[in-house]
Amino acid sequence: MNIHHLELFYYVARHCGIVPAVRNMPYGIQQPAVSGQIARLEETLGTKLFNRRPFALLPPGIELYKFIRPFFDEIDHVGEAIRGGSTHQLRVAAPAIVLHDYLPEIFGASENIFQPSGSLSMKQPAPKPNDSCRRPKSIWRLR
Repeated sequence: MNIHHLELFYYVARHCGIVPAVRNMPYGIQQPAVSGQIARLEETLGTKLFNRRPFALLPPGIELYKFIRPFFDEIDHVGEAIRGGSTHQLRVAAPAIVLHDYLPEIFGASENIFQPSGSLSMKQPAPKPNDSCRRPKSIWRLR
């Protein structure tokens, strides 16, 4: 199995379809490319993983998603730990303009209060799983 194919499947399962997955991936990739890579994964596994319309994971897809989800859910945290990231973080959710135009000044003015170790970096939060997918409830009991 190709790890890239598994990553694409993870996003498709997490976001309930190929088009929503493409919109929420942290890098640019087009829908036809994702569809093709998923088809290759299904060919490698010899089974269909999900129904396209309406989106629903099939039993093999549920099993695969259960297996790969912990890895892909935690991969960013592992990267932070390896880079020596702090376990204490302040996360701020705000519109992009606030994050870009106002927070640097606010945190700069209050540097002596927070005494940050390292640098201030701003990124948009990772998308959360879309719980509003049209799936049977039993499929969402993956935890």
